[in-house]
Amino acid sequence: TLAHGDPYVRVTAATLLGEHFVLVAGGEAGRRAVFDSLAHRLRDPDAATRGAAARALLIHRGAAALAEVRPVLEDSSIYARTAVLQALSRLDSASVLPILLARIGPAFPLFDRMTAAEALGALHAVSVAPQLRAALADSSVLFVASVASALGELGDRASIRMLAETSIRRGRDADPDADALRGVGAQ
Repeated sequence: TLAHGDPYVRVTAATLLGEHFVLVAGGEAGRRAVFDSLAHRLRDPDAATRGAAARALLIHRGAAALAEVRPVLEDSSIYARTAVLQALSRLDSASVLPILLARIGPAFPLFDRMTAAEALGALHAVSVAPQLRAALADSSVLFVASVASALGELGDRASIRMLAETSIRRGRDADPDADALRGVGAQ
């Protein structure tokens, strides 16, 4: 079904192949065939399929798939890029921290930055708390909300004062998305 003409069928198949139970009965030859099919779909004309294939490879092969899926991080589609960024939160933090930390930088599109920040929080790597705290000064309220969420995931008590100050300062912004931060200072 990964070769089906309908992109909705391909993305659904690639998403399903990302589930752990799928490879249980196939043996080594079946696993290799699935990985080869997914690798071929990294160049699919449909962006969501490219992202789902990359996600599935990362889930099954872990850091061993990073080199293979790295081009999808540079994809023109936000759907493909963020699928990879989200999947990175399921890998060993040592292998993905440099990638995710770079992606929270201002050179990347906002949604990529937000997704990378949330993935950093999901990794529970407390070593990134200083970089996340520094990111609270960013000009984007949406990004700051993602960073605040990541710091919450880390359970970073050292950030509480900074989060409260950010909430108070940014809660006055005219940006309608400042609502995402208004409740932080009250907690």
